[in-house]
Amino acid sequence: MTDSDRMWKTLSRVIRMEKPGTSVWLTRFTGQLTFRDLHFSKQALRMLNTPNAGGSSILSEVLSFEVLSRYLRAELYKMETEIQYFPKGGPMTDYVISVPRWSKNPRTRTLMRIAVSVVRLMTGPGQIYTLSDAERILHKKLRGIIQSNKTCQECWHQQLLHAWSPSINNTKLFKKAVHRLSRNSNADLLNNVIIIVSTAPRFPEIFYPRLERDNTVITQPILCLDKQSDGLPRLVKSIPKMPMKPSKMWQCHVSYFICLLDSVNINRSERTMELNSSPPFFF
Repeated sequence: MTDSDRMWKTLSRVIRMEKPGTSVWLTRFTGQLTFRDLHFSKQALRMLNTPNAGGSSILSEVLSFEVLSRYLRAELYKMETEIQYFPKGGPMTDYVISVPRWSKNPRTRTLMRIAVSVVRLMTGPGQIYTLSDAERILHKKLRGIIQSNKTCQECWHQQLLHAWSPSINNTKLFKKAVHRLSRNSNADLLNNVIIIVSTAPRFPEIFYPRLERDNTVITQPILCLDKQSDGLPRLVKSIPKMPMKPSKMWQCHVSYFICLLDSVNINRSERTMELNSSPPFFF
């Protein structure tokens, strides 16, 4: 069994738990990355080519789906604008995925639907990210998840909060915010929620729609989507080329740290799984 299989199996078990709880997965991307180095799946390209309701957050949502599709065998079920709510005007989830439940017999595997909300752990330029910022965004997103569960006209088994972090420090503060929340009177906000925190310190395009690096202006997204003979979109151009780095700088490794939480006790034990045997996310 590969490490990716173990992660898939663990997530399936968490979702099937009778007692509501929280699973926190911390992921870390290493190496220098730019938008032109990404290899998107067909479903990710569909998201990328469809306007969303969140403005400049589209790249973080597309990358979120790409990670889940690669390592959890997830398929895109519905995008943000395809989900129906009543009454309208409340918090919305970003997209819904279908993930096969783990089973030793592939013929008996059924699909579970997971609603995904994406957030970026960042502040404005020149501002320092604090524990208060982490707690504020955590409370806001969790309350939004609860509200969207009540108003959505869809059926999903669980909600997943995927947070992108620009630094290890921001990740630590967000993790501390989760621990603090699990100990106070609002701990019920964490019930039955999966949290994934992805740290990507060398991928600023996720966090800032427009930035300058090496005197090159990067605008997110700068894309040219063309159609092939089969009618499917193809990414033919991305951001302006940056100065070349050694090939080893473009390697991307993902490590998963699993910490199961509940509203009473916190299991602080963590284990790391290297997903070297999984299909490459970047090339």
